[in-house]
Amino acid sequence: MIVIQLDKSMEKYIILFCLLILIGCSGTPDTANLEEVAYLLNSEIEQDNKALVVIIEDKEKRLNTDSIYDKFKLQTQGHIDFLEALIDLSVKNEINPFFENEELTASARTYRKMSFEYNALVTKLYPEMKILVKDLLNLNDIWIEENLYFDYVYYHFGGMPKEMVIFKLEKRKEKVLMLQNEVLFWILAEQCNNH
Repeated sequence: MIVIQLDKSMEKYIILFCLLILIGCSGTPDTANLEEVAYLLNSEIEQDNKALVVIIEDKEKRLNTDSIYDKFKLQTQGHIDFLEALIDLSVKNEINPFFENEELTASARTYRKMSFEYNALVTKLYPEMKILVKDLLNLNDIWIEENLYFDYVYYHFGGMPKEMVIFKLEKRKEKVLMLQNEVLFWILAEQCNNH
């Protein structure tokens, strides 16, 4: 028997994920249940994001000034602000901000462009983070078979109810904050090694 020990936050996600699978496998899709699960997941992610912001602020206080990090931080904040604007748009207008009449909106194109630029900047400034950026913030199209694939935005946001769009945007924001935390950890470790 294999025993895996999980921390409390991971246990919550596994339980909620299992609940989501159960709801999905119950035969008939129940939008109300799906919305409740998305709401629960969103509130958990919001709490995690707040904790990550506190950790990041604490690390920044210990950071020697670094112009490269300043550029990264500015770009990160812009990315997070844009994600929050999309979340607010979804909440207030009860829409999927990426589609109008099943066509990509300007917000979708901006999301894609900003995300690619952000990923490229992080990889350029911190080449050691290339694999982490790819794992956390992958924007590649989804390949199903040799000649069948889905565009990233269509696959992840197309036809999704508002709650799931908000969940995915909050999750993206969490990943950006996680990456910022990792970059800070790497910079602080470098500073310790140099002293």
